[in-house]
Amino acid sequence: MKATIRYFDRPDIDLKNFHPENTEEFSYLLQAFVGPEDGEGEESVSFVVITPRKLAEEVHAERVVFGRPFVVVSSPDVPRVLATVRAAIEKIEAESWDGIARRLERLGKYEFEDYYNIY
Repeated sequence: MKATIRYFDRPDIDLKNFHPENTEEFSYLLQAFVGPEDGEGEESVSFVVITPRKLAEEVHAERVVFGRPFVVVSSPDVPRVLATVRAAIEKIEAESWDGIARRLERLGKYEFEDYYNIY
C-alpha cells in the first residue's frame, strides 16, 4: 500500500499567492490530506513551515523547541515546499494503512496520532 496526497490546505493564507512581508522570518501551518493510493478516504498531517530566523525567535522566547512538525525553509517558495512534502509522503509504503499512519507521524502531526483502538 502507498500513500498519496489528495490535496494541501492552509487555513489562513492563499498558497498560490503567498508573499510574506519579511521573506526571511515567517511561519505558517500547512495541512496535507493523505489517503491510500489505491483506495478512498483521507486523513490530515499538519506541518509548521518556518524559516530559520523565525525558529530562532521561537527558541529565544521558549528556550527549548522540539523539532517536529517543523519544515524549515530558506524562502517562501510554496511550490518547492509542496513538492518536497509530497515527495516525502508519497514514498511511504506499508502493508496496511496503520503502517502508513505510523510513518506519517514521523514527518508531521498526524490527525489520529496517539489514538489507540481499545477494542
